Amino acid sequence: MNILSVDIGTTLIKCALVGTDGFTLITSGEYSTRTEGKISEQDAHAWWTTVVKCIKELLAMNPKATVEAICVGSQGITFVPVDRKGEPLCSAITWIDGRAETQVLQIQDKLAQERIFSITGKHCLPCYTLPKLLWLKENANSIYKQAYRFLFPADYLNYRMTGCFMTDYTMASGSMLFDVNRKCWSEELAELFDIDIGKFPDVKKFGSKVGVLCGEAARELKLPQGIPVFLGGQDQKLAAIGAGIGAETATVSLGTATAVCTLALNPVKKCSVFAFDGVSPFYECVLDTSGATIRWLCNLLGFESYAQMDALAEQTQSSGGVFFDPNFVSGGKIENLNLGTQRGHLVCALYKSIAEAVADMIPDAVREIVLFGGGAKSAPLCKAVAQALKKPVFVSDTVETAVLGGAILASDGKIKAAGRKRIYA
Repeated sequence: MNILSVDIGTTLIKCALVGTDGFTLITSGEYSTRTEGKISEQDAHAWWTTVVKCIKELLAMNPKATVEAICVGSQGITFVPVDRKGEPLCSAITWIDGRAETQVLQIQDKLAQERIFSITGKHCLPCYTLPKLLWLKENANSIYKQAYRFLFPADYLNYRMTGCFMTDYTMASGSMLFDVNRKCWSEELAELFDIDIGKFPDVKKFGSKVGVLCGEAARELKLPQGIPVFLGGQDQKLAAIGAGIGAETATVSLGTATAVCTLALNPVKKCSVFAFDGVSPFYECVLDTSGATIRWLCNLLGFESYAQMDALAEQTQSSGGVFFDPNFVSGGKIENLNLGTQRGHLVCALYKSIAEAVADMIPDAVREIVLFGGGAKSAPLCKAVAQALKKPVFVSDTVETAVLGGAILASDGKIKAAGRKRIYA
């Protein structure tokens, strides 16, 4: 069995052939983002052309491979307005885009934050789709009116492959227009803010069949027509599936940001709630700049590599009383420095602070944690997480958990979650 799994990241697209015995091949390709002030946009056509290029390279590497199913996952929140033929009407507005700050205030003036959260599981922020749609109505109303559908990146690719407009619960949950309890577009919010929810695709559980690979797409991809295409989801949720999330297993993505994901009730006030598999709610808490702060400190202290930084942390094994707040979005800080403070103390203090932040996001019902992402390569950081949690901590044996998650869905569970090694208990 070979599943063709696609992950549309914020800057990088990955395509993989995944079988029941694991990865056979993987390719990747970059595409650009236009950033100007608070504006951040992408060309939806570039998603498709990059995917076509990657898939062709993948198949050229193994011309005898037979693709039995396709699944696409992607960055969430980013969306593009398209016409009836699925043609983009403008550039896609990315999740990073911050142009809708005024519209956030307009939303908050009409509806209490508590009510917004009770419906959508989201705190009102400019990154979400609803405020950006209000911005579009006010500043580019002709595009809003012409739009036949608003599509997330995975939805756009699924349309290009099958001609069907469809999204899943995890993607829809990022819009701040989706009722995560009733698992449908919110008529209350649509009416209050005069949004036509008919402009959004049908919503189904991930793993549902979208359609089959149609003629034009099959010709471009050099694949046979009729291959079934299955619904993926938002990349962080697929990554959690690939890493083995479960009722008592939380996953922690240690990347530029740290994302703590759990299916167990999470009382953390800043967590977001997503509809997930139609049964379990999905809780996600994010420490925005953890990995970015590690990179900053690595450069600041003149380390030649993260490995060198880790080696010093292993040697020092103490923060020396230093406190490090890694939240550089709202203003990080370092406290309790003294004349005896050394570089190793700063590294250990940063790892300890990230670990304690992760521990604060994990509910008591969780019995074990699986780490993945670039930060999971750091043994001292993983050990610090385990010490803060006092629970078994494992590391996924692959960093490509998002494409693996998509393959699991498209294989109806025949492909299994990543293996793992125990770091600390």
